[in-house]
Amino acid sequence: MTENMSKAYYFIVKFWQENGFSPTYNEVARALSCSYSYAYNLVQNLQTRGHVKIQSGHRAIIPKELEGKLND
Repeated sequence: MTENMSKAYYFIVKFWQENGFSPTYNEVARALSCSYSYAYNLVQNLQTRGHVKIQSGHRAIIPKELEGKLND
């Protein structure tokens, strides 16, 4: 996992723990001080590597470590 992927992943996990729902791609981008498209690509790469699951809909990024603990 690259450094930026790691930052994105830990931001997503922390956001879930603090808010109980997923961040948007825009929130990931703001947290990492990058563009929307770069944040989107980071999250897509996290999914490809099996670190997150992306469901359809808004706020649908689920970290694998929290997947079993969340109520869908």
